[in-house]
Amino acid sequence: MTADPTFAPQLIGKARADLPHEDPGWWAAGLYRSGDGYLLAGAGGPDSEFAPAPGEKGCIRELDETEAYNWAASHLTIDQVEEFFDHLTQEI
Repeated sequence: MTADPTFAPQLIGKARADLPHEDPGWWAAGLYRSGDGYLLAGAGGPDSEFAPAPGEKGCIRELDETEAYNWAASHLTIDQVEEFFDHLTQEI
């Protein structure tokens, strides 16, 4: 993914695990639309998919449109999914 200095990532939505913050599986993440793709930024406990690497506070992953849609459909509201992925939901 090539960075576009004129386009700031746009937040699509945030989600978090329904666990206490102290739980090793706890996580919180935000899905963003960037200039040419999607970013999933999150942080979490050592047993979560967002467990930070040693010395880091969180993680950022690049997603393609299908991965971003699937994450959004699993973790965000239907309104958020339709607003950003309406062209995909109409095909279903």
